Amino acid sequence: MGSDVCAYNYSTPSAQETFNDIATSTNSTILYPYPPPNLITSPITLLIIGGTVLYLLIVLVIFRPRK
Repeated sequence: MGSDVCAYNYSTPSAQETFNDIATSTNSTILYPYPPPNLITSPITLLIIGGTVLYLLIVLVIFRPRK
């Protein structure tokens, strides 16, 4: 069941509609024990944001032009 939920959550809207059509035609339901993925809090996104902030911090603090 976990792989089915994962497949549903990470599918395109048209694929999710196909899942729903199959569930309706077979008189069954699709369970949603896990929330859909949140791209903002995904590890890759957080690494990119953290790396960008760290880079800007280093550039602005360490390599800033001194008068």
